[in-house]
Amino acid sequence: MEQVGVTNTGFVTKSFATILTDIQSRLQSLFGADIDLTPGSPMRVISELYALELAKVWTELKNVYDMGFILTATGSSLNALAALVGIERDLGTAATGEVTFYRTEVLPAGSASRVIPINTQIQTSEEYPITYYTTETVYFNPLITDEAVPIPTASTTFNTENIIGEIVSIIDNTAVDWTTGATFSSREVTVNGTIPTGRTVYITYKPLSVTASVQSVLESDLANVIANSLTVLPQAISFVHSVANEAEIVTGTNTESDASLRMRIQNAAKSLGKATNPSITTGIRNVDGVSNVIVKELSLTHIQDSFVASGTSDTIPVSEGSVNNVVSVTGSVSGAFEIESFETAAGIVLTTNYQSGETVSVDYYVEDYTPTLGQGIIKVFVSGGQVADIVDAIEEYRAAGIKAVGYGTNSVYAYGEEDYPFSWFYRLEDALIDITVTVYFDPDTTLNAVEKTNIRDHISDEITDFVNNLATEEKLWVSKIIQLAMSVSSEIETVTVNLLQINDVPSETYVASAETEMPVSGTITINEG
Repeated sequence: MEQVGVTNTGFVTKSFATILTDIQSRLQSLFGADIDLTPGSPMRVISELYALELAKVWTELKNVYDMGFILTATGSSLNALAALVGIERDLGTAATGEVTFYRTEVLPAGSASRVIPINTQIQTSEEYPITYYTTETVYFNPLITDEAVPIPTASTTFNTENIIGEIVSIIDNTAVDWTTGATFSSREVTVNGTIPTGRTVYITYKPLSVTASVQSVLESDLANVIANSLTVLPQAISFVHSVANEAEIVTGTNTESDASLRMRIQNAAKSLGKATNPSITTGIRNVDGVSNVIVKELSLTHIQDSFVASGTSDTIPVSEGSVNNVVSVTGSVSGAFEIESFETAAGIVLTTNYQSGETVSVDYYVEDYTPTLGQGIIKVFVSGGQVADIVDAIEEYRAAGIKAVGYGTNSVYAYGEEDYPFSWFYRLEDALIDITVTVYFDPDTTLNAVEKTNIRDHISDEITDFVNNLATEEKLWVSKIIQLAMSVSSEIETVTVNLLQINDVPSETYVASAETEMPVSGTITINEG
């Protein structure tokens, strides 16, 4: 007899043919073997209708069964299973970026500023266009007065915010006039001479462009567009001659797939049992202030070596791997050496030189990220959070016999407590992000100077919090900074980002930390325009 329903191999549905055969058998048992069940007969038609509906019920029963298990659940049912282990499906996000509105000639002298309102639509030129809308109101001004441009290093050139149609004046903060002989191409200005380091130039010019932040209507990576593809204004703007996104916009993301969410549920379920790397990661992530965690398995190899010095130096080259701990360095003439550092590609650095011709013996351990069975060593990297809280989390979630290296290495990057020598962790290098923003208040605002200062301080706090919660390799876009600033007060008319850089490398569109760096707010400056 066919097994149906819940079986050892899962849920087995009853087929339409089997259901129909069973119904007809029951009819013959009730009304006799001579009952007319030939095709087209009334009882045959009725039995087929019942069989069809029951087959649908069996299909739905299997769906209900499947929706109760991680491997077969989909959609909202999988979301419900995820909630049991405290996670949620990552929803798709709209793409955000910037578009530039252009004119072919400057606005007439003395004319009023033109408004490009929030929610202005821009599209691609495809048959089925991708649509974006502006997320801020911007103004096309006939004249931009005293736009401030910092000059960090001596230079003959600098860039303005907008494309230049005509230069009126260029004067720096020491009252030196750079107007005479100045030329321009697009946004780049070339002056007749070299502007000294640390100056700020104030340029007054007639613009041919204005830039606005935009967001896609579609929340998907299908909304991402290449540079210069947003070129259509569905509703013409009389004073705008063309529009385009100067840079690609690639920040749109898809809603997390069932397969990805299913994997995260499985990992979260493992972490609830503790004693695994996912459990340690989850435990540390739950510590207040922690923004990122990396747990790596590794093994330590003991190296004992000696060499005869051919010259005088304070460095011992190491080629076997990343040094984890130095036991000792001893010279046949100099005796025991003091270690200055070993977190360097050069090798082990001593506080004094060894002498030419003496024998130097070195005893140290190196790290290898191809773990050896039985060592039970992990290396934990954490961004944010308090040391004691992180150590407590490692101590709680690591299995007996698992050692988180760091204690006793004398590494300046290792943190922990002597009471917990097997629960130490490392900090990655900070990727300092410097941001300078200019805020323009509504000309009709009634805010006083103190209230404006409080708003600028609030903007600084918002940007700082956002930067400090970025993950490694996550991008910080100019448009996001503008959105954060604009959201603080309705009295703000517009916002410009004058500086966005990481480790002294400026960027016009976004900055992103490296795999070995953690994003950290650097100098956040909020000016009033």
